[in-house]
Amino acid sequence: MAGAIIGVAAIFVQWPQARIVVQLLGALYLAYIAWRIAFAPINTNSTTNDVTPPGFRDGVVLNILNPKLYAGFFVLFSQFLLPLPNAAAQYATTAAVMLMIGIVVDSIWLGLGSTIQALFAHPRYARPIRILFGLSIVVATVWALLP
Repeated sequence: MAGAIIGVAAIFVQWPQARIVVQLLGALYLAYIAWRIAFAPINTNSTTNDVTPPGFRDGVVLNILNPKLYAGFFVLFSQFLLPLPNAAAQYATTAAVMLMIGIVVDSIWLGLGSTIQALFAHPRYARPIRILFGLSIVVATVWALLP
């Protein structure tokens, strides 16, 4: 959001190659994450966890290189600002509303994830579900990159 507010879109307009590089780096990173999800070891013993889950750093890198994130915020901030008296208030309030929406949606996503967590440890269901999730990341990434 901050990048969109301060004009990172202008950089991408001025240098289209930069946008392409960010998109390709983002796509490669998403492919790496999809691979890690699809072929992560299946831990059938719920009392021990030898697999280190993706951490905060992985989330930061994913957000920085995610082309859908940039596209969404550029569209949002270029066309859907809240009608307030000055531009700074419009951008700040729109960003705050988007942050709150993100917190609600991410909380729901976390709740759903904890609900299906047991399936990821079940030997019969874990691998197909992980492969399906990994493929869904690849499909969404390819779809986002299509003209």
